[in-house]
Amino acid sequence: MMSKRTKVLAAAMATMMMASVFVGCAGDDNNGGSSSNGGSSSTEYADKLVVWDHLTEDEHNALDPIIQQWGKDNGVEITFQNDQNDMQGYMDAAKSSSGPALYFGIAADNLGTGQKAGYLEEVPDGIIDESKLTESCLSAGKWDGKYYAVPIAQECIALFYNTDKCPEVPETMEELVRLAKDEGLGFEYDITQTYYSYPMLSAQGGYIFKDNGNGFDTSDIGLGNEGTIKGLEFIKSLIDKGLMSADISTDKAREDFKNGNTSFYISGAWDVSAMKEAGVNFKVAPIPTINGENPKPFLGVQTAFVNSQAGEKEKKTAWALLKYLMSNEEVSNILLEKGSRLPVNKSIIESESFKNNELMAGFVKQAEFATPTPNVKEISYVWDPTNNGIKSVLQGKATPKEAAERIVSDIKDQME
Repeated sequence: MMSKRTKVLAAAMATMMMASVFVGCAGDDNNGGSSSNGGSSSTEYADKLVVWDHLTEDEHNALDPIIQQWGKDNGVEITFQNDQNDMQGYMDAAKSSSGPALYFGIAADNLGTGQKAGYLEEVPDGIIDESKLTESCLSAGKWDGKYYAVPIAQECIALFYNTDKCPEVPETMEELVRLAKDEGLGFEYDITQTYYSYPMLSAQGGYIFKDNGNGFDTSDIGLGNEGTIKGLEFIKSLIDKGLMSADISTDKAREDFKNGNTSFYISGAWDVSAMKEAGVNFKVAPIPTINGENPKPFLGVQTAFVNSQAGEKEKKTAWALLKYLMSNEEVSNILLEKGSRLPVNKSIIESESFKNNELMAGFVKQAEFATPTPNVKEISYVWDPTNNGIKSVLQGKATPKEAAERIVSDIKDQME
């Protein structure tokens, strides 16, 4: 969902061991090994394999030699291609013999259309060790109780605060707003966008689609409820207090925090490097409570999956390569250092090396209160109506109640 990513983590992760996501990886050899759970001996691998990724250019370039070496070691000619098209583009290509057998690194909220159309291969039994991964990340690749995608990384937004001006993070949003307004500390973020303002709506009880524990009920839209209305009232109050303009952009909010004009800013790990380079002394923490409730930003989960339209030999080869990538410590470091992506493996999150990196640990702490972005195709119908509804409130063109009702109505119209 986010386009700008930068380096976040370097030396702190250099010694971190990548605990395998997959069952039995520790016993496999460096070439992917043989396995009854999707692996294969090299003699059973396909001669050629097409792999796509949806990562940044830096990540792609860093992963390429690792993937090519695995191919060389296993007698597989691998075409590794960076792809930035939408899911329809993948499905069009998946039908072709030259299409990708493995897709590595795409946000789960993009997968709904492809999964529903049958273009994602079900993950074989035993591939995922549920005990090693966070529950919310696991759910991102799950539909109707079955796994079709494997989580490889996660991301969410949190609160940046300038420690020179505010040494301790405020415990509540009410206190943060007071400091920002009355003490002149300042608070800005891209309030016009659903992605950034959703925590204010969810803290009060708003939600996109109802999570029924085994997926999302898209007929139950929670953006017109009382919680969403309260959230819209809250973000309107930030404009009324003069903390930011109704048309503020991400660039403006970022630059103001970077230059010390504001002390509070909401964004993701992709902005950490720029703040460090600018010499800002800051920390990252979960967004403070609103009316005693925790804001719940979207949890984006990067996933990998195998093309169900590929040949059986290509599928086996793809699973073997994926197992290798997920057990390779260097791959984990690349996603962290080049892509600012948080780990999904509990052993990494709980390691002392990771905990000692306060900035990244701050995002993971926020992730505990985050809501997985719905992994259904209907999520594509949510963004524009909700963005428009938020803007209408901020600009004084609609009351929060009117805007909430319009948001739901417009989403339903698009879904129909």
